[in-house]
Amino acid sequence: AAGSYSVIVTNTVSGCATSITSNVVDVILDNAVPSITLSAAGNTGTITCTYTLVPITPVVTPAANLTYTWSPSGVLSSSINDATFTAAGIYTLVVTNTLTGCVSSSTNTANTYTIDDIRAAVTATISTTSTNVIIGCGAGNSSVTLQGGSNATTPSYTWMPGSVNSQTFAATAAGDYTLSVIDAVNGCSTSTVITVNGSTATPQGVNAGSAVSIACGSSSVTLNGVSTSTNVNYSWSGPSATSILSGSNTSSPIVAETGTYTLTVTDNLTGCQSTSTVSVAQGTITAAFTADPTTGVSPLTVNFTDASAGANTWTWNFGDGTPSVTYTANPVSLTNVYTTGTYTVLLTASSGPCSSTSTVVIVVEDGLTLEIPNVFTPNGDNANDVFTIHSTGVKEISLQIFNRWGQKLYEFAGPQASWDGISPSGASVPGGTYFYFVKATGFDGKEVEKNGTVNLFR
Repeated sequence: AAGSYSVIVTNTVSGCATSITSNVVDVILDNAVPSITLSAAGNTGTITCTYTLVPITPVVTPAANLTYTWSPSGVLSSSINDATFTAAGIYTLVVTNTLTGCVSSSTNTANTYTIDDIRAAVTATISTTSTNVIIGCGAGNSSVTLQGGSNATTPSYTWMPGSVNSQTFAATAAGDYTLSVIDAVNGCSTSTVITVNGSTATPQGVNAGSAVSIACGSSSVTLNGVSTSTNVNYSWSGPSATSILSGSNTSSPIVAETGTYTLTVTDNLTGCQSTSTVSVAQGTITAAFTADPTTGVSPLTVNFTDASAGANTWTWNFGDGTPSVTYTANPVSLTNVYTTGTYTVLLTASSGPCSSTSTVVIVVEDGLTLEIPNVFTPNGDNANDVFTIHSTGVKEISLQIFNRWGQKLYEFAGPQASWDGISPSGASVPGGTYFYFVKATGFDGKEVEKNGTVNLFR
């Protein structure tokens, strides 16, 4: 027990003894349990996604000659003055004073530290709240409204790209959008991605085709529209409500009226459109051809070249008595050989019940020849009364007559030369020998000059 103790020592021989007050020992009672303060903020801590460790610095009195034990195990501690908790649980610190043997009680709440783990899986969802779900060219789909959702108690939303901090977001372009959600209570976060489809690009390669004509004899014609874009819709409109007979929502409608037709190609995903127009006319037949040459000397080879429009059948009549020739595939160029004469070539160009004609006249002359008589008898008996130069292929001829004294009695220039024996004064010349000079030019370009005598008998 605590108190003051003394010892008396007596010499049994002499009877002498020590003083009772000289040898006193004081015994002190020390049974105080070590005092523990685990945390000034309280004996609880919380593990979150932001703070995954809970450290504390216990304060123990007295501070020396102590040993400690944490239970259960799992507490990270290098000394009595620190502890780090990594999991939820109720942890107890037992401290022993090695001098007194006093131990802090394990049932003392001051020795107990409670760890809560409020980490939880956070979800993030994205939904579209606008009527449209794509970006396109329509009046109502210039943007797509996205709305975030989460199971977090106090969620914080961030949209990328753009770093927009709101629960809803207006996407104005096609692409991927990321929503990140953080729970403000436990710091836990997650993210999700949504793809907004669409484009504001119009369909490419839109062409309503080349201008066409409704063939003569036909009541309709087929148009041919194209687009290099896929997943598109075709729509045609014409001059009137009855212009399109069928296929108004195809690339190749059948139309029945003349005028301008408009092709509208719409992207089925975005609603973006491109247009193109084509003109439809009423087919007509125009027959035309050229001939080369149109005049010449027999035998004459003539080349014919078709210049007709709108036809699918061509009938040639060469005007020389040979049978007409009909072609359904136009040969474009033909030839024919002509002898002396005048010929009318007829081309009939047709398509169905419609036709058109064209003509060209071919004139073929003989080659240049001259036959000059040496006598004539202008006596009025209607037999050999005129000095006539017989010729073929003559384009121009001139004739001069002289008497034996060199006097010019007659001169003529024209296509055909002759002399009836009359002088320039109008009198009949006497019988005798006269001199002639002839110069002729043929259709073939040949020139001939001849001179000689002719005898006149009366």
